[in-house]
Formats: sequence, structure tokens, C-alpha cells
Amino acid sequence: LVFAAAVAGVISRTCCAPLEMVSTVMMCRGDECGSMGEELADAWRHDGMSGLFKGNGANCLKVAPSRGTQFLVYEFVKRQMVAGAAAGAVLSAGNRLVAGGIAGMVAALLVYPLEVIKTMLTIYPEECKATPGGAIGCVIKAGGVRGLYAGVVPTLIAMFPYVGVEFMVYETLKRRWELWAGAPAGTLTIILLGAVGGACAQASAHPLDVIRRRLQLGNMARVSADGTQKPKPPYSNMVSGLYTVGKTEGLHVLFRGLGPACFEKVPSTAIGYYIYELMKRLLRVASV
Repeated sequence: LVFAAAVAGVISRTCCAPLEMVSTVMMCRGDECGSMGEELADAWRHDGMSGLFKGNGANCLKVAPSRGTQFLVYEFVKRQMVAGAAAGAVLSAGNRLVAGGIAGMVAALLVYPLEVIKTMLTIYPEECKATPGGAIGCVIKAGGVRGLYAGVVPTLIAMFPYVGVEFMVYETLKRRWELWAGAPAGTLTIILLGAVGGACAQASAHPLDVIRRRLQLGNMARVSADGTQKPKPPYSNMVSGLYTVGKTEGLHVLFRGLGPACFEKVPSTAIGYYIYELMKRLLRVASV
């Protein structure tokens, strides 16, 4: 399961890396950014192809163990639920939500420093010298070793609905489709259901995603589009972050980057679930 999920995660994220780069920039810089097309064009103009894949190396290092851990913990929690239930009991959507939420939190805690490094490489590639080692040095210089875990609590909170909703929607819809069709879900069905699950997950937790990414940059002065530095964010936790951004920048900023995030999440999740199901069949591994 870990190997299947890791392969699926790396392939799907790399295919959609430019969209993830744009969504990260828009979430961190709010109204200072242009549209998705403008940000893609700007990255291409300044850095060429490499600019569209900023942070993807660190993202692949993160997503392989993260996605593998998510599926492993998810299947483990589901099996524990089934073992503790009455014979013949079927897991409900709520059970899958809880199992997915726990899996998301465990995986996030395991690879969190890589998440911070990936965000730093995307927003501050020059300061980080465009390398993971440079990003680590930049984070430690600004906030010490603790900087590698900046925003970890809000991230864990955000991961519960984010991953939980994705797993719940995908597996619940897949199970109902198979009961209705009387046959295993085919390739197109898996891709479509994975896309729906990804879109629901991103939409349900996007404001939390905006704040957690900004908290990851909390020890660095924010840089505006014209290159001038701005003060550090005046918040240190999820609740104050949501309140402060909504009050000072507008509620719409909490949803900045939702478009490219969904454009990235939908195909990457769809591709990920297809490869995951394919790898399970090849490795002859069954899930609950």
C-alpha cells in the first residue's frame, strides 16, 4: 500500500506541479497576485520551465512518504473499525471521514518539515538558492529549528477535513457506484470519482490551507510583488489568522488560489487514485 500510494503521489503531483506552484503563490500573497494565467506567464518569463516547477523536488520528497502513510494509516484505521464492529457491518461515510482525517494528521506530522521547505522554495526561491538545503538554512536562520515546524498545529487541524473528506467522498461514491453497476469501477469511473473527491477536499479546507501556508512563512518578512518587504503576519494561530486576514484583507482573500488549487487537485487526485488502484491490482493488495 505504501509503495502504491507513493508512486501514485509522485506521478500525479509532478504532472500538476505548475498549478500547485501558482496556487501556493496566490494563497501566500493574496491580492498582490494577478490571475492564474498571469502568474504562470510571469514564472515562465522570469525562470522558464524551472519556474513552473519551483518546489516540486521537495514536494515529491514530501508526497511519497506522505501519501504512502495516508493510505497505510487509512486502511489500518478502517480495519480496526471493522474488527470492532458487528459481523457483516459496513463502514459508513462518517467512519471513512474519521479514518481519513486521522490518516491525514499522522502523515502531515511525519513529513511536516518538507512541507515548510516546499513552501519556502515556491515563494522565496532566490533566498533559498533554489535548493532544499538552502531552504533549510533560510528557515533555521529566520526562526531556528522551530521554524521547520511553524504552523504545524493549524496544519494538523486542516488535514483532518482535507484528507478525511477526500477519502470519504471517493470511497463512498465508488462503493455506491459498484453496488449500482454490479461490477468493479472502471478506469473512467475511478478518475471521475477521484476528481470529485479532490475538488470536495480542496473546497472544504481552502481557508485553512491559506492560513497554514502563511504561518509557514511567518518567520520571513513577506515580499510584495514590487519587491518591497512587508511586516510579519500579525497572527500566530489558525483562529487569529482567519480573523485577521478576513478583517484586514477581506474574506475573499481566504479563497485566493482556490481556482488553480482545484485545477491542480482535481487531476492530481484523479491520476493518483487511478495509479493507486492499478498498483493494488498489480501487487494483489485488497482494501476494506
